[in-house]
Amino acid sequence: MKSYLLDTNIASALWDELNRNHDDALRFVQSAALSSDFIYVSRITVAEIEYGYKLYASKHPDRRRKADEAMRAFKAIKEIGKDTTEPYSDIRAALFTRFAPRDSKDRIRNVRPETMVDKTTAVLLGIQENDLWIAAIAIEYNMILVSGDRMNRIREVWPGLRLVNWTS
Repeated sequence: MKSYLLDTNIASALWDELNRNHDDALRFVQSAALSSDFIYVSRITVAEIEYGYKLYASKHPDRRRKADEAMRAFKAIKEIGKDTTEPYSDIRAALFTRFAPRDSKDRIRNVRPETMVDKTTAVLLGIQENDLWIAAIAIEYNMILVSGDRMNRIREVWPGLRLVNWTS
């Protein structure tokens, strides 16, 4: 049996029956269920989708209501826990070491933590911060991350991340 952690892009397609990728997402989840595999989402994924609901007023309130009901009915949620900090910090440190801005002598600039907070953004590291949290949860629980995102930089510094592209 495998354990899968759904990224936001597949979870939102799964819960929204009118999403153009709904059938593909449903097919992936049904196939995993037939194999007795476990399917989870992270609290980060739920938060990202709720944020989207609040940010964008829906032109289709019934569609949004049904998607929200499907999301709230999904109970297999992995939380950020005390043990998430290790994989998160390991991956973030590896990303920083590999992709942080460097000076003319190829030394990493801004090595003091108080300057890194504002200067070394997720954009500079070539990641989305929430993807890093979701990947850390997948690693913490030894799960396969299911995403349509390539997550190239995270995979480059952390080849142990098991990633399945559900869109291919």
